[in-house]
Amino acid sequence: MHFFLSSQRQRRRAASAAAALALLFSVSACGPSAKPTETAPVSSEAVSYPPLIPDPETAAASTDAPPEDDTEAPVPDPTETEPGSETTREGEPSAGPEPTEAPTPTVEPTAEPTPEPTPEPTPEPMQEPTPEPAPEPTQEPTPEPTPEPTPVPTEELVPTVAPTPAPETPAPPAPTPDAPTVLAPITGAVPACDPVDPSWFDDVVFVGDSVSLKLNYYESAVDELGKAQFLTAGSLGSGNALWEVSEESVHPTYQGKKMLLEDSIPLTGAHKVYVMLGMNDLALYGLDGTVENLITLMHRILERVPDLVIVIQSMTPMASTSSVMGSKLNNDVIRQYNQRLLETCAAQGWYFVDVGSIMYDDTGYLRQDYCGDLQGMGMHFTNAGCEAWVQYLLTHVPPV
Repeated sequence: MHFFLSSQRQRRRAASAAAALALLFSVSACGPSAKPTETAPVSSEAVSYPPLIPDPETAAASTDAPPEDDTEAPVPDPTETEPGSETTREGEPSAGPEPTEAPTPTVEPTAEPTPEPTPEPTPEPMQEPTPEPAPEPTQEPTPEPTPEPTPVPTEELVPTVAPTPAPETPAPPAPTPDAPTVLAPITGAVPACDPVDPSWFDDVVFVGDSVSLKLNYYESAVDELGKAQFLTAGSLGSGNALWEVSEESVHPTYQGKKMLLEDSIPLTGAHKVYVMLGMNDLALYGLDGTVENLITLMHRILERVPDLVIVIQSMTPMASTSSVMGSKLNNDVIRQYNQRLLETCAAQGWYFVDVGSIMYDDTGYLRQDYCGDLQGMGMHFTNAGCEAWVQYLLTHVPPV
């Protein structure tokens, strides 16, 4: 803005200087009679100047028209004008400035240089860094995949494959649990013999629990064991057989009267006694307690009948569906008990008949066709089981 005002002032000075020269020439031409002092103020008051034009384009248009007197009078240097002439310069009409000063308005493009920052290439520096990091990471992973250590483990894997056929050898031992040893008779038991006549059992009395009670019912119907007698009762055991007789006791009855075994056996007149007890003892007294109770009971009977032949029958197995089978009463415990009975008979001079050996199935349980209560206790017999029992007794008698 300051520059624009200074250029206007210069133009005004040049115009006032030109007007002053023209006035001097006119005075000199007219002679002394002319009154220069009167004409100068009149021309300065009569002329009206337009206001300052801020727009440089319109100002440049007004200066384009050259003054009429420029050709006649040379344009003096604006520096030679007197200082007092500045007042007349502002009020004088705009005379055409010299052609040299006319291009001064070229300052107009000062407002236009604003678009100069456009050529600055801002995106160029951004493109330079991007290509540089791109190739660097691609080269780094290339050396990593070099799998030099791979051939080392391949050699180690070769010996591992060789022993793989070795585990095929332990496969044969699998069938061992399928072969139950319980199917074979216990060594030392009364061996098999030719069938004897049923009358051989005329002087025999059978003592037992509910398992033997079923045999009692069956023999009463078929009469295959001669005149054998039975002292049986449900829940009877070698332990509770030692109790005193009472309303709560489970002693078997003889001729309708409940009494101790050592009292009833002499009344039967039997010379041989077949005993099967233990099913109601093992869970209460265990192996040792059950065997001790049986020995005590047999000695009590022998005190009353010293020449009595004692034959101990093995316990029979339980079905796989038995509802009373547990940790203290199962087929494994029964087999151990039977072995203990054999040892006891050998020590006491008694006989041991392994009836249970013909009652097992291939899995070591009571045969289902011999079991009359598969969905219950799983230990009592059907008629088929009782028949197999009778036939075993007829073919396995002691040598007496």
